[in-house]
Amino acid sequence: MSEDWREKKCHDCGCKHGEFHEPGCDMERCPFCLGQLITCDCCYERLGYEPGFLPDEIFNEGLGEEDSKKWDALLKEKGLIPYQSPWQPGVAENIWWEFLHPDGHCSLCGNHGRVSDGGYCICPNGRAMRRGSGESEWPHPGVDDVWEEFKRDDGLCALCDDSGVIDTRGEAMTPAGWRVGAKSYCFCPRGRRTKQVAGRERWHAHPNGHSLIAHVVNVALVILPKGEEPT
Repeated sequence: MSEDWREKKCHDCGCKHGEFHEPGCDMERCPFCLGQLITCDCCYERLGYEPGFLPDEIFNEGLGEEDSKKWDALLKEKGLIPYQSPWQPGVAENIWWEFLHPDGHCSLCGNHGRVSDGGYCICPNGRAMRRGSGESEWPHPGVDDVWEEFKRDDGLCALCDDSGVIDTRGEAMTPAGWRVGAKSYCFCPRGRRTKQVAGRERWHAHPNGHSLIAHVVNVALVILPKGEEPT
């Protein structure tokens, strides 16, 4: 792993962290649903088409020139999402990669930005809402500093009820109604101990001192049957 996260490049189009993807890149995220831009149905839905009943010419050939221009304008108006390296500094975003659902949504809050009984989520949308409310980001680069946001008055964790495992299956739902919950180790003290005992990587100091990070390159959160531990 390179210590300079700024030099990380998109594996498909080659853009660097903070740069916009090339058109058609399979790593670009849709600003409307946060899923993969080249495979989601937002282009049809936003242009007034029913994805399951597309006109033959669109089904066979894709959007025409006029529709493509309209879709491009909608994307720019909403705001294209630049490439974000998973190794950028800042403990909240690095912890959050552990809870990134394969479809791009947050398995903690579904990208609503708020966690039940736990304040603002640690996902990008939650942090943006936190800043928008006038509250500052977590000021210190430590996992305990972030966890303090979810510490109850009785000293227990509001995210996992001090069980050490966050299980949002059947709970976390996207604004569009898709269920994206998963089962993962919590980042509270008990969760970190549980993760360590299980032989998993803990969130620990980045080699260059920027922050604490979760080693979750190529992460794939698996929806587990009830009763099984996260792997």
